[in-house]
Amino acid sequence: MNASLRTFLRVVALAAMAAATLSLAGCRTGEGSPPDGDAGQMLAPGGSLSGDRGVQLGAPEGSLEAPVEVAIEAASVPSEPPLPSEARAVGEAVRLSSDEDRDLRGETPLGLALPIPDDADASRLALAIRLPAEDAAPDRFHPTHDRLWSILPGVVDPDDEMFVVRLRALAEAGHEMVLVEGDGYAPPSFDILEIEETAEDGAGRASRTAEPQQAGSLEPQRFLRFNFRKKREDFVIKCAGFGSPPDPSVCGPGQKSAVRGYLRDVYADFVSDFRKPDLARIAGEVGGQKGSYYLYKIRKDGTGVCDGIGGMYVAPTNLGITCHEGLGTPSENTTRMEFFHAIQFNYAPISWHKLAKTRQDWILEGTASFVENPASNATTAIRDPQERSLREVNIAVEETRDGDDPAYEIQDFWVYLIRANGTTPRAALDPLFKRGATTEDVDDMLRANSAVPSGYDLEEAHWGWVRNQAFEATVTQGNGALNASCVFDPAAFEGSPEQISYDVGSRSDELTRSVGPIGDLRATVVEVQLENSSSDTQLARVEASGSLDARVKLYRGVSSATTDCVNVSRSRSNEHELELSLDPGQNRTVYALLSNSDIAGPIETFDVRVGTLEAIGVEITEPADGAAFPEGTLVGFEADVRFSGTYELDWSTDGAYAGAGGITGAGTSLLCPDAHLITAEATLQTGSGPVTVSDEVAIDIENREPSIAITDRPSGDSVEEDARVTVRARADDRSCSTGHNANSADQREIDWYVNGSQVASGATLIHDVNASPGSALDIQAEYTDEAGATAKTEVLAYDVVEAPDGPRPPNVTIVHPPDGDTLYRPCGELRLEADAEDPDGGTIDAYDWVVSGPTGFSKSYQGNDIVIRLWTCSEPIFNEPGDFDIEVTVTDDEGQQASSSIEVTVIPGT
Repeated sequence: MNASLRTFLRVVALAAMAAATLSLAGCRTGEGSPPDGDAGQMLAPGGSLSGDRGVQLGAPEGSLEAPVEVAIEAASVPSEPPLPSEARAVGEAVRLSSDEDRDLRGETPLGLALPIPDDADASRLALAIRLPAEDAAPDRFHPTHDRLWSILPGVVDPDDEMFVVRLRALAEAGHEMVLVEGDGYAPPSFDILEIEETAEDGAGRASRTAEPQQAGSLEPQRFLRFNFRKKREDFVIKCAGFGSPPDPSVCGPGQKSAVRGYLRDVYADFVSDFRKPDLARIAGEVGGQKGSYYLYKIRKDGTGVCDGIGGMYVAPTNLGITCHEGLGTPSENTTRMEFFHAIQFNYAPISWHKLAKTRQDWILEGTASFVENPASNATTAIRDPQERSLREVNIAVEETRDGDDPAYEIQDFWVYLIRANGTTPRAALDPLFKRGATTEDVDDMLRANSAVPSGYDLEEAHWGWVRNQAFEATVTQGNGALNASCVFDPAAFEGSPEQISYDVGSRSDELTRSVGPIGDLRATVVEVQLENSSSDTQLARVEASGSLDARVKLYRGVSSATTDCVNVSRSRSNEHELELSLDPGQNRTVYALLSNSDIAGPIETFDVRVGTLEAIGVEITEPADGAAFPEGTLVGFEADVRFSGTYELDWSTDGAYAGAGGITGAGTSLLCPDAHLITAEATLQTGSGPVTVSDEVAIDIENREPSIAITDRPSGDSVEEDARVTVRARADDRSCSTGHNANSADQREIDWYVNGSQVASGATLIHDVNASPGSALDIQAEYTDEAGATAKTEVLAYDVVEAPDGPRPPNVTIVHPPDGDTLYRPCGELRLEADAEDPDGGTIDAYDWVVSGPTGFSKSYQGNDIVIRLWTCSEPIFNEPGDFDIEVTVTDDEGQQASSSIEVTVIPGT
């Protein structure tokens, strides 16, 4: 070096002390450096001082806003806790203290220089600083010791044989410190860092670090010039505690690369939307690029600070540590959490000294816990399930404990708060960290944050969370953390809820139970177990109440979106009641959720009351259970209801609504033949919702047999040989499929029998007589319904006689449309077709049709198998609905005539 470190420190100190003499009355100043061991020296901005053991402390410009009184005193190396296994103390210890706690900006730390002992290996040096265990962020309790050793990296000045570190904090309580040797420390030297590179100095000006500054000007910057070389937003990873020399298979390039990847990911996830991490920097090289990098450590599990914990962020020395047992790769989740702590501590209200006793773990650990999940980022909060059970609502939000600390599990509250309001971690947490990390800060943030509903505060957020956590489960937290909606989640309750048992069938007096006391931001659950030992259905009431500031809600303990469990407003209520029925022998459970959601309110007590209101029930008196009714029968429905208040009575048949109240002249007329269930349900509206009782009976609907009749037949009791016989029949089947009103019989399914043999099907029989005179001709029609019941016509008996001499009239039958057909399509087609023959072997010369409507209007047509257009088109005769007569008269070549007629029905279509 061009000038010795010790020389320029003295020069700077003289200049600083002289300036301080003029401006600081009452401060210890003088010519030259204070003697070694002189406690209570004033360290001024831009100045330096010396203490016991030759230790020197410098304050570059911009590091201090005002002078601070500092003492550097000789000390011994404390035995508790022991130094990390890889560290060996070299030289003698000192104790550094100040008149107040000071936390300095990372860009402008103090410089601390310690003489390197002659027997020390300068290539393996670091500085061990003994800190209170609670200084590990945030206030993490060490399971074994109340102190911890934090190993701080530094730089070797080979010219003056000094070890120089960046010092970020001064403590009024003081810290012991000693140089240590250890594998993996490997500090760079000033000579290595003496490169031609322009970088900003601590005051924001660019300087050339290769050339020394003139004493008395910017020399203090040269004291820590390695701090101001080019900064790079990347990470140097160090291994500690993995043996001597370290075993690269358990902490080597692979493990370092994995942790560097974790850190790069979480940096990308959060730093652009939050502050940068308050991590220690170290001069080093990554990927061939020299510069000042963030330092992060992997420490062997069970060594040093890694005694029963997964990782640590040490705020005064800005070190992030992931503990690693040596198998596989270090924990990504732990690395993400400790990195986020470094972000939190770069917010001034959270930094190490300014709010040392007001930072609250439930905020710092709770928000860092969900960050452990690699799927969480500045816009998305997702619960991290690794070794994190569900947070219990009956533990106060602010509570912390040694060991299994619920402050980590309160991530559930933060994930709920962010997701329930449709906001983001960035929108909720960045404004909070700018205020601080206390319960009051959270309340202030919610009241002022436009990302959450207007008027929303911590009390409302807590009440919504305990409902969601223990019962409602409507806000997704990821990883299947919660039970189904409306089902009490025992994982959200520490221990077992208090129980109340009540038999509504044997007690008439009300049971009251006082519950509490319940402190701020804490809830409890009471399980009310109801039973009914009587032979009657009983109506019970469960009530819960608290003070005007309390919050109360009762749950029926069933998963149903129809209950008031879900889709409830945020508004609070200090009382709630439920009325519910219990059938004989039935057990039901009601849960009372009782919450003190105040942040600074009185301790709450609650009352839970259980009582029997009355015996209730409904009994169907008509129809009787097991009764049978013919198809289409009208039966009255009646029931006897035991309710003291106004109720509603609804009926259903096989689950389908059938009417309300007492029903007379209705009920079973639409039921098809089968067994059916008739249900009466009586509902009483109560202040807490409907209470319903029901009764049911079974009835049978019997099939109604069809009927059939002859509608047209030959007159007399004889027919001629070789004649054509036309017979028509009509079946009637009042089926449930037609509402028992319209005829549902398919006329095409009529079967015709001649002399006992089936010869045709359909509504019309056209039969040619091929029997000789003197024979008998018996005709009968049958129809069978869907239930298998058969109806038969009478037997038509005819004698076959000899045909007379001379010309005979023709035989004629209308085959289209069928007799009794229904026409209902507007502008449809009507085909007129007759089947005619001359028994004398001649021809049919003419077909004359007459269609007559219900109003007396008629129209004629000529020809056979003709098509006419129906109503609203070219044939206005069909515009009127009703019954129409269709008749055809045929004439043969000898002038003989015969006629046939049918009837059809016209129904206007749509």
